[in-house]
Amino acid sequence: MVVPNSGSQKQVIVNAGSNVILVNTLLDVNQGQPFTDFKSTNASNAFVIVYHPNFSTSVQAYKAYRQSSTGGSYNVITANILELYEQFGYGVNKHPQSIRNFVRFLHDSLPSPPSYLLLLGKGVACNNLYASSQPYNLLPTMGIPSSDNLLTAGIINSLGTYPEIPVGRLAVLSNTEVTSYLTKVQQHETSGIAEWKKNILHFVGGDTPQLTGQLGIFMDTYKYIIEDTLFGAKVYTYKKNTTAPVQVQISDSIKSAISKGASLITFFGHGSNVGFDQAIDDPDTYNNSGRYPFVVANSCYSGDIHIPSSNSISERFVFSNQAGSIGFLSATSTGYIHALNYYSYFFYQALGSLQYGKGIGHSMKHAAINSSIYFDKAVRYTGLDMTLHGDPSIKVYTGMQPDYSIQNSDVKFDTKKYVDSVGVFIYHKNLSLARKDSFFVKVERFFPNNDSAIYLKRIKAPYFQDSLKFYIPLDFTKGIGLNKFKVRLDQFNETIEITKGNNATVGTVDLFIQGGDIVPVYPYKYAIVPLTSSITLRASTSDPFAPQTRYEIH
Repeated sequence: MVVPNSGSQKQVIVNAGSNVILVNTLLDVNQGQPFTDFKSTNASNAFVIVYHPNFSTSVQAYKAYRQSSTGGSYNVITANILELYEQFGYGVNKHPQSIRNFVRFLHDSLPSPPSYLLLLGKGVACNNLYASSQPYNLLPTMGIPSSDNLLTAGIINSLGTYPEIPVGRLAVLSNTEVTSYLTKVQQHETSGIAEWKKNILHFVGGDTPQLTGQLGIFMDTYKYIIEDTLFGAKVYTYKKNTTAPVQVQISDSIKSAISKGASLITFFGHGSNVGFDQAIDDPDTYNNSGRYPFVVANSCYSGDIHIPSSNSISERFVFSNQAGSIGFLSATSTGYIHALNYYSYFFYQALGSLQYGKGIGHSMKHAAINSSIYFDKAVRYTGLDMTLHGDPSIKVYTGMQPDYSIQNSDVKFDTKKYVDSVGVFIYHKNLSLARKDSFFVKVERFFPNNDSAIYLKRIKAPYFQDSLKFYIPLDFTKGIGLNKFKVRLDQFNETIEITKGNNATVGTVDLFIQGGDIVPVYPYKYAIVPLTSSITLRASTSDPFAPQTRYEIH
């Protein structure tokens, strides 16, 4: 070739033709098939599942459930990660940018942004990406420390400090694990209104009395939030009482509390990838089928599900068959006390009221957004580090309307405090949403002679459980003998509830009131007595168990 003479020096690179590699055939990047046109789905508020092809069977079952009315009637979009590498990741296998670009495309192309992103497959932390770990790296995570939240952070907002689309992962390695978890989700979402869903367990750790005290103050703040409207929970707190690295909390009371059911279990203390400084037994040993809590672990490394060939505490809780938890939220790396406290404060705020009734991912997003306003980097980064192992659409709530309930066994009597009155103690519950309200309680009393009396009292509607007392006259004239009582909550139907069917006692609650009189028994009434110099009179106390007493008959 001739190099043009421009009168100045030129740099020319010369190579032999034998060194040129000729490309004779171009391979189709998608195995001869066109790319999926995800925009054509035109799905609003889509539930997006990115999966590894190993789970092609189980992902269809998950999709079908989420599309059903029971599963939320979502518009579900499923995407094979191998296709995303080619279509959105420039052909680079196992690069997280493929998922980020895909999510950004959906965000920009669909009528409304996706509601949730579920990753179906285990990932491996970037600093563990060596040859032997590749079989476990089915869906890539992002960043160091690993953060699935980064996959949807900064799509639109330049700060990039919170997931713009709530994201969760199932770190599965088999279809069996997917199917087992789906069964738990179906049980969780069809369990209906239940008293156990009001229960929340708090475990306070720490390696010094001072730290345990500080963490206890934080947890008491969360308790105040969640016991208020709208959740109206009942919180049970267990504090570590030893300076030993790990305290084994396997008392019968704790096992019983977990087995009976709790909607949320929160730990705050030292932890690791394999457990906490309060060990509460292996989740496989729990007898809580159908009553699965959501677990929040404010500790170090407990949420690290990105370690190859490792069965972390998060994975053990979530993958425990017919036991364990429905989800697990914790940091994948070092947790800082003040940062975890800020995050948990906003998380409880969202769960208890501001995001009540929405998927758990929205409470996480709320916590991360509000944490990001602080200049402390540890606080901001915690919002990205807290990793959800589970479905981000899972709801941890009790219902969308109150449900006031009373049973016959909730009515108790006191006949000893006052000699002229009987105390009626009424324990009543709210099995669902807590609301600032009030209503009338009616107590109806039926006397032995079939007369009746009605007593009314306006009370504050309970958030979870409360009691009230009626002291009503014994009425010695007609009250001695078998008295029957009926109790009804919200007598005048002033409140909107899920059901009114459990507002009243069934039948009557009975109370036999003993009298202090004696009743003549001989001679019989209207008896003809022969004329004699003396006659024997016999009488019986109305109370057969009355103490020995001297009576005079006139």
